[in-house]
Amino acid sequence: ELAFLSDNLKHTPWPFGLTPCNSLDSLMLHSSPPGWIQVYHPVNRARQFDIDVTGLNVVSRPQQVHLNYMHVTHVAVSHDGQWMITCESRHDKREAFRELRLRFWSYKPSNKSYEQIMCVDRPHRAVRMISFSPVVTDPMFATD
Repeated sequence: ELAFLSDNLKHTPWPFGLTPCNSLDSLMLHSSPPGWIQVYHPVNRARQFDIDVTGLNVVSRPQQVHLNYMHVTHVAVSHDGQWMITCESRHDKREAFRELRLRFWSYKPSNKSYEQIMCVDRPHRAVRMISFSPVVTDPMFATD
């Protein structure tokens, strides 16, 4: 059921729609402020926890200049839920500058959340998708 919801909501205003996390019986979706992911349990109708992916979005605007926030564009979770990969980007047209990052996360049962273990700046010119191998014993991933 989680996969059905995810597939049917990919074309929403949120780039990664709903991403199923089968090991937690949950869905991952956009949260607020930008750059956060919410882990939501649809059966219990409860938020389990939030993940601050970008860690960059709490800034003041003293000159009332529009800020271009980092947005989470892709999320993938391994079949066993142990690993998560996120992609985030920001495009500042005023400076012709584009940031792009892949972050690798590991689930920590003691914290009941994911912890970042690695960040790769500018892994590609663009990322169109992230996916894990469906083989449970070999959590390989691919980007495009």
